[in-house]
Amino acid sequence: MQIAFITLFLGLVSGPGPVALSAGPGVAAVELMLDGASVARLDGPPWKARIDFGPGLLPHHLVARALDGAGSEVARAEQWINLPRPPAEVEIAPEKAVPGAPRRVRLTWQSLTNKAPTAVTLSLDGKPLPLDAQHRTTLPLRPADAPTSVLSAELRFPGGLVARKDLALGRDFDDAVATELTAVPVWLRQGRELPPAADMEGWFVDGGQSPQSPQPPQPLRVDAVENGIAQVLVVRDPAVPRLLEAVRWRARLSTMWMTVDLAPGIQMRFVSPAGRVFAGSGIPSELFDSSDRYLVKDERRAAGLLVNVSNPRERPGEPQQLADAAAVAGLDAYATGRPRAVVVVLARGGRDVSRYEAAAVRRYLAAIHVPLFVWAAGSPGAGAAAAWGKIEDCSIRSGLNSGFRALKQALAAQRIVWVEGRHLPQAIALSAEAAAVLELDPPP
Repeated sequence: MQIAFITLFLGLVSGPGPVALSAGPGVAAVELMLDGASVARLDGPPWKARIDFGPGLLPHHLVARALDGAGSEVARAEQWINLPRPPAEVEIAPEKAVPGAPRRVRLTWQSLTNKAPTAVTLSLDGKPLPLDAQHRTTLPLRPADAPTSVLSAELRFPGGLVARKDLALGRDFDDAVATELTAVPVWLRQGRELPPAADMEGWFVDGGQSPQSPQPPQPLRVDAVENGIAQVLVVRDPAVPRLLEAVRWRARLSTMWMTVDLAPGIQMRFVSPAGRVFAGSGIPSELFDSSDRYLVKDERRAAGLLVNVSNPRERPGEPQQLADAAAVAGLDAYATGRPRAVVVVLARGGRDVSRYEAAAVRRYLAAIHVPLFVWAAGSPGAGAAAAWGKIEDCSIRSGLNSGFRALKQALAAQRIVWVEGRHLPQAIALSAEAAAVLELDPPP
């Protein structure tokens, strides 16, 4: 038996939203569970519901349990909400079966670019199956004692994106059984360093997904520790380069900006605060274009990038979506599996028309353990300080140096610990032994 999500949550989601599923024959009911708590039960088709993801912006785990007539689970599907996902996904959805007739399936998909695939293939044990205009096909009849077969869907999109899904026919679970890993950023306490992964047995636990459905803490196995080149994503008001350019030339006439050593370097990428809307699967989401990556080893180089890098779709003087772009930048930073941070650079008088308030984005980045630094080209005003918290004035030498020193310290003390399984970041906790060596949040 099979169950699949038709609604795919590829963007950031909060509040009530629709959920549609496809269920195979023998499924009498579907239970939807959010973060371990039951939130809806569907007792027959159409397999649709409306789920409330809460007013804030937080990661969630959505599970659909397919139940038979006796109430036993026969299949399940899951989605991780507000966490990194592949840029393109495909589902193989079974259609309602007719007794004695061959099974039919159809393909559904979504991509972050919202572009149509250039190639769609479905194969059974490597042999292509014909698809009709609605991307459906009829599966060959299989004897009851037939060996397991693998049904594979592959879609190719412009720009090189590939989505793939494999199902094992003849078993009640997918053929993809590789162990997933979760990257957990941690910050070392002063003077401490992480031991080898094998010596961190019992240091991390999954403390449960939801206060409404508490689970006993589950110890997590550490597979590896990484300390690669840090990824810094910058969300900058389009007016910032013009404001900083004048300051930079004034500084050159007197004293050059002091240099903060960022060795072994960081990679900076600029995320545009101008979003593009797409409504894939009926769920409105937004894309924010970004620049190339720039390797930076000192503050002087980074300050030059703040002035010189042009982002696609930047329109000085128009309302921006700085908070929304910062949330997406945090999601991108989380997905890198490297030490990471987000820097937001404000400009005086800039208007933010984001869907999410700055305070909600701050809480979201804290939940996924992505440190946030907020700078401004000049005084941003009391309202910005109330929304964003501490703000460094990067238009003066002391403020720019202070901002970069804090960024450097947060990145230098950051390590990435890989634990087995996939877990909500806000559910991970430390043992007392681990807490003596590291923290899950950057030091203030």
